[in-house]
Amino acid sequence: KDVIIHKYPIITLTTMIEKHMRVASFFIILLSTVKFVVSTCSDDPSYYNPRVPYLTCSAYTSNICEDLQIMGFDKQQAAEAIQRCPKSCDKCPSIPSSSCTNDPLYSDP
Repeated sequence: KDVIIHKYPIITLTTMIEKHMRVASFFIILLSTVKFVVSTCSDDPSYYNPRVPYLTCSAYTSNICEDLQIMGFDKQQAAEAIQRCPKSCDKCPSIPSSSCTNDPLYSDP
């Protein structure tokens, strides 16, 4: 007679574990083939707006960054703001779409 654990017979638990192991091994294989790109794009925490010294990069958006000269920044100040606040200004380099391809050997389990 099967030993009952939490109302499931051992055979059922064994079957469940085997199914989970197959799923887990699928994800391990999948993760081993995926190339992760770690984004190093971040704002400089020491940057302060030269015209309003208490404002940091978090005050910028991509629209504001495009209009900094209209707002009174000279070219050098605008370029520095964009260089030091790339995340807020939405100027982080993007991952080229050609780097992502389907695995021709993959088949659904």
